[in-house]
Amino acid sequence: MSADKERRVIDQIHERSYEETLMILELMPYRACYPILKLVYSAASNASYNMGSSETNLVISKDEVNGDIRVRVVSWYTASTSGLKGMRRGTPFAAQTIAANTIHTVVDQGHADTIGIAMRRALLGEIEGTCITRVKSEKVPHEYFTITGIPESVHEILMNLKEIVLRSNLYGTSDASICVKGTGYVTAKDIILPPYVETVDNTQHIASLTEPIDFFIGLQIERNYGYLIKTPHNFQDRSYPIDVVSMPVRNENHSIHSYGNGNEKQEILFIEIWTNKSLTPKEALH
Repeated sequence: MSADKERRVIDQIHERSYEETLMILELMPYRACYPILKLVYSAASNASYNMGSSETNLVISKDEVNGDIRVRVVSWYTASTSGLKGMRRGTPFAAQTIAANTIHTVVDQGHADTIGIAMRRALLGEIEGTCITRVKSEKVPHEYFTITGIPESVHEILMNLKEIVLRSNLYGTSDASICVKGTGYVTAKDIILPPYVETVDNTQHIASLTEPIDFFIGLQIERNYGYLIKTPHNFQDRSYPIDVVSMPVRNENHSIHSYGNGNEKQEILFIEIWTNKSLTPKEALH
């Protein structure tokens, strides 16, 4: 199906409910709408699983077709309110850290599974990410120490720093810091970073300052891939390493569907990619 035809189909289902979308697609020629129908089923299933919402509460809220390679983004939000106090109505699917794209391509019969498995291994295990790997503070004697004026323990602060998502062109390691005075919340926007590193979500929480104190810590940032597990041998004086998972691609899923007759059988390989927004799914493929 051409990009123009695909766009017309998606325009018909934009802002429709899940049930309305299925009814519209069922009235269209099967071969014309099959790739989009497959995407709708998959996106609804994933959104329902991640948000714990019924599929009947989902509507298509965004779509995109880019250039020659067809990248279709289907974002879902619930029509009901979230169970978390203070959350806005219509919470986006996995809004905190996940960006998802579904891409499909046609290959010869028997090749799709080989390609899918190889891509999954590469996407999950060989793409580098940037993380905070070490925290330094002269005033903290041990990891479970509690700083006066901060309700979180040092361990809890380390866990919060572990969740900070960074985007960078960094090679190797670099230094950063946090220097905050007074009271209030310390978030990702308070991290003083090198010019080639930036935070993806400035609102990510780090610590709460309930008393007017000086909060200063040094950070080590590293670009790597896979798991980095701290060991006793990694400890330095007043320096606390963090277990990190340098995996910008959080999940990959692929499925295979055959079509054609006789000697002309081919396979459609659908690839779904979820990232932490430090890079886009399309960037992960390149």
